Amino acid sequence: MFLICSLVFSAVAILAPLVISAAHLHLEEGFYSELCPSAEHIVWKAVSAAVRKDPNIPAAIIRLYFHDCFVRGRDASVLLKTTSSKNPSEQDSVANKGLKGPDVIDKVKAKVEAECPGTVSCADILAFAARDSTYKAGGIYYNIPRVSGWNYFLGIRSYTISPSPISRCSTNYTIFNQ
Repeated sequence: MFLICSLVFSAVAILAPLVISAAHLHLEEGFYSELCPSAEHIVWKAVSAAVRKDPNIPAAIIRLYFHDCFVRGRDASVLLKTTSSKNPSEQDSVANKGLKGPDVIDKVKAKVEAECPGTVSCADILAFAARDSTYKAGGIYYNIPRVSGWNYFLGIRSYTISPSPISRCSTNYTIFNQ
């Protein structure tokens, strides 16, 4: 049952932003094919290397992506570190305390930046890494469409309704139906 819940939540976290956006906007696949042609390959190689070191990384990155998408849309804000005690980041949220994988994404971002400085967004790098992690974990490989200039703020969820890591399937089902 836990495996089924995990797969359902992974699919929702990864595909929901794409399905919602596709209904309202014209999306373009291969957005970085001219701006930074090697971006997705760099992410693939870095995720593959991370998986060789730690086979739990795919689950960690998928969960990280889920938490990023669930609260306020796909913006990579879950990766931001707190710079002031007056302005805590999403990483300081109780729901996000146990997240693993930001260090992997930081390393991937550094590699992409070395190749194409200031070109590929952290949100897109996290999306590519989640897609590649899904595939590495035995799931499907899918394209990630993007709209130029769109910031991916799709959700208006708050931290108070984010599912707990120990929630039952029935509780999570209720949360996702809100």
